[in-house]
Amino acid sequence: MNQTVEKASREILKDLISQCTEPQKGLFKRMYGRGLDGLSRSIEDAQAMNVLDVVDEMPTEKLDHAISQCQRTIEKNKVTA
Repeated sequence: MNQTVEKASREILKDLISQCTEPQKGLFKRMYGRGLDGLSRSIEDAQAMNVLDVVDEMPTEKLDHAISQCQRTIEKNKVTA
């Protein structure tokens, strides 16, 4: 992925994450905060991280899927609010 596109994707994801609830941010950290291999960090350590740091550390190939997940979550939040 082009570095400019990657940086923009991370910024978009950070904006989307800021619109999620705290429990949803916790789920995001459990899903994406375990390290590049998905196992190098404990769940507890992932939960303790700042969610924006999790976005910064995410593998590039997971950004598109994470953006889509967050968009759907935000839409669902609007419907259930």
